[in-house]
Amino acid sequence: MAGPELLTNRGLNVANIDAPSNLTGGQVGVRFYRLDDGTFITGFNANLPAVNGGAGASYRLQFSDGALDGIGINIPDTGVWVSLKWNTATFAGAGDISNLGSSSAARLTSVRARTTCTM
Repeated sequence: MAGPELLTNRGLNVANIDAPSNLTGGQVGVRFYRLDDGTFITGFNANLPAVNGGAGASYRLQFSDGALDGIGINIPDTGVWVSLKWNTATFAGAGDISNLGSSSAARLTSVRARTTCTM
């Protein structure tokens, strides 16, 4: 790779691990850090669409090609670590963020002409 490249699309996986009621929505924080020194690069928040999933249900949020261009996330040659954290969650009844899960980290070190990172 010759210099930083723009992240253009991304997939995120989230799940209702063991909430006593159905997950109905929420927001996940996505953060990018340099792989070589851990420096924070940037991030964004992803809103989960309306869902209705009980314990064990999982969801994939996919940002299609070009959807993230406007954020301007440049992936350095050294690669990045990507972290996910639930910011908010809504349930049909009882439930808490501690009942949820996500693909907590991904490592991106190789890219194509238009950078893709999938977790």
